[in-house]
Formats: sequence, C-alpha cells, structure tokens
Amino acid sequence: MSRFAGPGSIAAPPPFAAPWAEALDAFLVHLDLELGLARNTIEAYRRDLEALFVYLGEAGRTDPSEVRRDDVAAWLASLAAQGRAARTQARKCVAARRLFRFLATEGQLAADPTETLEPPKLGRPLPRGIDVDDVLSMYRACDRDRDRSVVALLFGGGLRVSELTGLRLEQVYAEDGFVRVVGKGSKERAVPIGPPVAAILERYLQGERRGLLRGGSNDFVFPGRGGKGALTRQAVFLRIRALARQAGLRWDPSPHTLRHGFATSLVHGGADLRTVQTLLGHADLRTTEIYTHLSSDHIRKSYDRAHPRA
Repeated sequence: MSRFAGPGSIAAPPPFAAPWAEALDAFLVHLDLELGLARNTIEAYRRDLEALFVYLGEAGRTDPSEVRRDDVAAWLASLAAQGRAARTQARKCVAARRLFRFLATEGQLAADPTETLEPPKLGRPLPRGIDVDDVLSMYRACDRDRDRSVVALLFGGGLRVSELTGLRLEQVYAEDGFVRVVGKGSKERAVPIGPPVAAILERYLQGERRGLLRGGSNDFVFPGRGGKGALTRQAVFLRIRALARQAGLRWDPSPHTLRHGFATSLVHGGADLRTVQTLLGHADLRTTEIYTHLSSDHIRKSYDRAHPRA
C-alpha cells in the first residue's frame, strides 16, 4: 500500500499496473523526503500522474520503460481536446517530465522519454485597460491638484508608477509640453503631455505643492509625507483605488491600469506600434505588440455593434 494513501485507511487497488504504482510511490517519497515539498503540492502531483497512468494503461503501456515521447504528447493533446486550460495542461506536463526525469536519474529508465517535450505555451494575459469615461470620472472625483496631476500623468503620459514617484522638478517642461522620465535600466525618454495635463501640473507645482513642503525644500514633484522624500508607490496605489471608489467604479484599477489605458487609446487612435513603444519606454517591440490584440478586440466589438447584418 502506498505511504500516501492517507492515515488510517486501506487504499483501494490503483486502476493501473503495479509498475506504475511502484514508480509513483518512489517519486512521491522523493518529493516528500528529499525535496521537502508541501503536502498539497505532493497530492497535486499524485492526482496528475494517476490520471496519466490510467491513460497510458488504456494505451497498452503497463510499465514506465514502454513509454515513448509520443505517448505523453498524445495524453496532453487529449487534455486540450477536452477543453482543459493551457495552465492545467502545462502543470500536468511538468508533473510527467519530473517523474520520468526522476526515473531516468535513478537508473530505472535508460533514457527520459519526455526530455524534449515542451509544455503548452500559456500565452501572455491581456492587460485590463480603462475607459476614458472612467478616467474622467476619477479625475472629477479628485479634490486636490496633486491627485489630478497623478491621474493626468498616468493616463495622459503613460508613466510607470516608479517613474511618477521618481519624477523631479528638473525633469518637468510644462511650458514645452513634455516631461523627461527615467525608466527601466536607467533609460531616459521624453514623454509629451497635452495642454490640459501641462496646465494642471503647472497649477499644482505653483500652488498646492508649496503647501505640502511645509517650508522645506524637496526636488521631487510629488513629495512624501511631511514634505520629506518622494511619494511612495503604495500611496499612489491606495489613492488610485480610493478615487475609483469615489467615482463609483465597481472594480479597483491600479496605476498600471491607467498606463495600459494610455497605450490602448493610442492604438485605437491609429498610432503605430513603434511610436507606442517609444512613449511607453519598452525595450522590446514584442512587449508593445500585446496592444495589437487589444486593438483587434476593439475593432471586432465595434463591428459587432455597428454592422447591420441579420
């Protein structure tokens, strides 16, 4: 009986051949005693592998030595055909690969049949954007010029939250309509800001910001508590969430959501990806290409709304 059958219980005979049961038990002991994995993780491996063994048994594979790469690939394909999520397929693929690698390392197999087997690609989840109307509602909910400037720069300039909190006075050229930001890898870029954004930022700098300093000096555009240092990323996150709730939004956008909204608006407006890449400060165009999917979805929805088909 497997040591993982559960305390105080007598395990029913597994629905697969004894060689598989022995291999599974040895592998689970390895995960438990040698790798020290959590009990829930080990149980997940057990469930995934038992399903694999049942499939292999039905295919006539009664011993691990009989398995070929195509057998495991066919199992994964059957999961896809059942509509199992790519993440689930990938997890089960990892379980199979770890088992056969273990058996090969232990000398129970001449070679690992899954060595060249790649898990399904999970794909990159599409970011959630935000509608212009929702941003305007958040902007109207602001009762301070600092908050208005934060919302305007995140959505109107596409700044990262770290770029926003690290922004210094010497980087602001409101009269010329741009700010210089320092992004990832200490790369600097100029970000255009429209007249409305420049106007509210200038009003904040000349008015409310001076009160926040409490007579002290500070080079950061958005001083921290008591006028010291810089406003923290956490403070920006919390303020954006609070503004969303005051505006009546039924979900919690983040500063990054507003940045996505900036990029999506550009693409919907016809901006080319190279321009969007430059404005966002992406080092690789492939990172920016995700917005082509968002644009395609927008086009499809517009078509569905407007086309007078039967």
